[in-house]
Amino acid sequence: MKIALISPLPNLGGTEKQVLALTRLLTAKGHRVEVLGSPGPLTNDIATAANAYRPLTATNIFRSAMGKGRVLLHCQMARCLPQAVLTKLLLRMRGRQTGLLWHARGIKGWTYPWVIVLCRVFGIVVIANCRDLPPLSGPVVLLVHGGPLV
Repeated sequence: MKIALISPLPNLGGTEKQVLALTRLLTAKGHRVEVLGSPGPLTNDIATAANAYRPLTATNIFRSAMGKGRVLLHCQMARCLPQAVLTKLLLRMRGRQTGLLWHARGIKGWTYPWVIVLCRVFGIVVIANCRDLPPLSGPVVLLVHGGPLV
């Protein structure tokens, strides 16, 4: 499967480290991984681990989703989600099924109902964590909604 990991990579934080680890894991499992990001401290390491590295633009997201076989767009942050949703919709008009996974970190609890609507309307699978969603128990709540991916 072709997987496009989409993430702005301008910092040296958890998201960037996860993109690197996920890229290494997925390529080791035989998937074709393309990373779309902005220059940052881990860009060279990520570009070496991936099958391809492209600057994060709407055009490059669309290019990464083209071709034969199944494609999964994996967004690491909400900033790049609109371009990925647009790509998914354009490909749907061409008769192509494209999976879209949004890995959201630290979203506010009051936004969860809106996230569910967004996922249903655009066919997005979301994995999100939240620290302020009462009255559920535990310090961190994990939301997983949607499926199947591809």
